[in-house]
Amino acid sequence: MKAMRIVRNAFVTSKSVRLLVLIGWGTIILTGCTGKTEPKGRSATAIQSAGDDFPLPERFIRIDDIAGYEQAAQTYLETHAASDFAPRVALDLLMISRIKNQEEVAEAMEAKLLLDYPQTVHGTYFRTSYAKGEDYRSRLSTLLEQYVKTPSADFPKKYLAAVDFGVMKFGNELFNDHDFLLRSAFVAGAAGDTERQNMLLTAFNAMAKKDDDNKLRPIAALATDEMEPLSRRIMGLHEASENPTAGFLRDVLLLRLPAEEKDTPELRPVVAEALLDRKQFQLALPILERLPADQDGDKRLFQRLWSHAMTGDPKRAAESLARLDQDFPASPWRELGHRVLRAAEAAEKNLDLYVDTFRTIVNTAKKDFSEFEARLSFQHEESSRKLTAYLAYSNSLKLFEIQLGSGKDLATAYRSTAMGSMLYVKGEPAVRRCLQPGWIFSPNIDVHHVPGENFSLHANFGFTQFGKTFSNDSLESPYLNEPEKIRTLLKRPITRLALLGEVRKTEDGRIFSLFRPKVLKPETTEYRMVISHVNRILSVHGGPLDIYDVRYGPAKSLKFSPPPWPKRPMITVEEFDPSLIFETIGKILAAIVAKQGT
Repeated sequence: MKAMRIVRNAFVTSKSVRLLVLIGWGTIILTGCTGKTEPKGRSATAIQSAGDDFPLPERFIRIDDIAGYEQAAQTYLETHAASDFAPRVALDLLMISRIKNQEEVAEAMEAKLLLDYPQTVHGTYFRTSYAKGEDYRSRLSTLLEQYVKTPSADFPKKYLAAVDFGVMKFGNELFNDHDFLLRSAFVAGAAGDTERQNMLLTAFNAMAKKDDDNKLRPIAALATDEMEPLSRRIMGLHEASENPTAGFLRDVLLLRLPAEEKDTPELRPVVAEALLDRKQFQLALPILERLPADQDGDKRLFQRLWSHAMTGDPKRAAESLARLDQDFPASPWRELGHRVLRAAEAAEKNLDLYVDTFRTIVNTAKKDFSEFEARLSFQHEESSRKLTAYLAYSNSLKLFEIQLGSGKDLATAYRSTAMGSMLYVKGEPAVRRCLQPGWIFSPNIDVHHVPGENFSLHANFGFTQFGKTFSNDSLESPYLNEPEKIRTLLKRPITRLALLGEVRKTEDGRIFSLFRPKVLKPETTEYRMVISHVNRILSVHGGPLDIYDVRYGPAKSLKFSPPPWPKRPMITVEEFDPSLIFETIGKILAAIVAKQGT
């Protein structure tokens, strides 16, 4: 039992990324149990029939039968979901699956504890693993995305209960997000809780009014317009569905329509394209085949081509492309169709190139990453304002500098060197200077294998004082160095995000692109990395983030060129708190991670 208690205490949180730190504890739980040893060879069924009502992990661990425990636990949860012991089984299985890096099982158990057993001591214990309201909110947002992909009639009420328990722990901190308020309001509507829906919408409107630039306000107005029929609101949200929140609200409202109302000439294309939006190509195909070719014929042919390509049927995809060539020779959908089919047919060849280049980049970084400089821009989808940043790092010079702003408007700047550190915050009359080195950004990366062609990336974006600088040893994971493991690492997100790949040569080197067609327009969402002839990263572009003017190399190889600091008087202080700038970094990282799952 001691080993199980150790594992149950394995939840920890970092500044912005909630992590489960389980290094070494897999060995403890497998070898550290004490007490009576079960005879080798006894089956899980025999052990279970020994008199206990629910599967105890200790008994299976003693005979080295973790797989047997997992099967017994999942069977128990399926057959005894209402049992008083079910929450404990869910928590035990969550811990075991985290140790074995079985992400899908772990996420399913998290969902059970959040939705099915929130009122239990085990559900309460699990919530304590979330240090901040934003961490808990992020997990609930993931559940919302799963809901529209695999809808369940009882989800809305369970979700509202999970929100209630979150409010009990985090208070109003849980609702410090426009998008979350708006999505939750419509799930409350799906649960038939009009009072709760109105309360959440009121809170959303109050928050949105403070931000004239908020892009969700017209979407909310459209979705809540009771003067419009439900079908018209769905179609309007669909037209705006390049915004993920509009697409989510469309999907929630679609769930309110009976099947016969969705199977109409007006809504059938919306239903098909909503499935494409959710990357559910197999479900979209039968509906696409029924859509008439005389309305948006080029788009419909492309969508069939795309769906066939993504479901592994290049022959049918080529047939659709041939019809595009014949009937719509000037259509932009035809051009995009050729690009999709080329990428699908060259998928394995391109993946080989990605693996080889990725390995070379990592090897180069391990040797020549003592100094680094880059510029970044980040734009959140809810706002037209763009955040810009400058970042520099040098092990040999003991230098770390970051500047954050919007365009030429500098919001904050921080620099630490061996001689001391400085901090500027917009609105303050002076730059603060400390005679001691300050805190630095300290990324450490590790990748673990997860069965079933999955992987788990553990990245600790922490902060430390100089003396504990970034170590290239964090790039030693087999999944960053061994070709087959790199292949597994890269293939998972490509498949999960329904991406297609290309490689193009340029004067400077090569461009590695991953792209996904947009549903409504003959355009693509692009992720690009520009690599030099000597396999150094020059820039990275994707989603809300652009990283450019990237330079790195061995010690004392770079001449840094930071933007000038504002001309302010300088005051010397014993210490200062740079947490604002680090919290901003954390929010950017969290937004980027959330965006990649869409």
